[in-house]
Amino acid sequence: MSFFPFILQSDSAWNVDLIFLISFLFIGYVLLTGDWLGRLVPGETKVSSKQKACFAIGLLLFLICWASPLYLLSHVIFSIHMLQMSILYFFATPLLILGIPAGILQPFRKFIFFQKVWRFLTRSVIALIMFNGLFILYHIPVVMDEIMTNRMLHTGFYGLLLVSSVWLWWPVVNPIMKNRLQDKQRKKFARANTLVLMPACLLLLSSFVKYDVFVHVQTQMNMFGLCYPHPIDLEDLLQVHYLTPVYDQKLGGLIMMVLHKLSFMVVERTSSYQIRQGKRLEVIVD
Repeated sequence: MSFFPFILQSDSAWNVDLIFLISFLFIGYVLLTGDWLGRLVPGETKVSSKQKACFAIGLLLFLICWASPLYLLSHVIFSIHMLQMSILYFFATPLLILGIPAGILQPFRKFIFFQKVWRFLTRSVIALIMFNGLFILYHIPVVMDEIMTNRMLHTGFYGLLLVSSVWLWWPVVNPIMKNRLQDKQRKKFARANTLVLMPACLLLLSSFVKYDVFVHVQTQMNMFGLCYPHPIDLEDLLQVHYLTPVYDQKLGGLIMMVLHKLSFMVVERTSSYQIRQGKRLEVIVD
């Protein structure tokens, strides 16, 4: 069986359990942001359709990255791996946060210790250092090879990277708009992120770096046994390569640079629009 029919026809290429979980999350979100929100949080208005769209698109991107054939491809082709990570951490995470109603956070205000810890971790400088530090560490070849072939490290590191991406975007797309970074601060934050992430991009664009998990077949098979528990035929899968490893890696670095820059541009415009709309509503109410 050739690769692409395998991708389209095989149930193994789709994570059905995760698809159901994401579907239930979306149903719960729709119910929570409907009539239930006013009952749970008195005085809280209904969530706008644009906010719901942000959350829905964010969940859809998570589904594509983790539950679709893209997940399989990301373990075979390095540039697809960078595409997957860029979509997850640069687009899906901020879109999900943009879809969170501010009123949902009210119950957490009772937990003062949690609130103090969260405020510290979501400070722009701390969040920037945490996420980008982990992201750069991940792209050191020996670190990536170890993470991709060790189940405990794989689960723990990816979970920490996901949480740190929430910390990174929180100052920019905080559900409570008055707590967001102001225009000039957001632009400085975006520029700082670009500069801090540059070492990882330069590492990928270099020709002397090599990741065994994307070059050696035996290492790839070990990785699949840990990262993808569903039974699959690896013979066709491991033959899918459209570029040499060096150019595949360079393309991955380019994809990450472009999508990182694009994500901050999109989120900057979305956040600015929401803030302007909030100010207009305040004027109307007053």
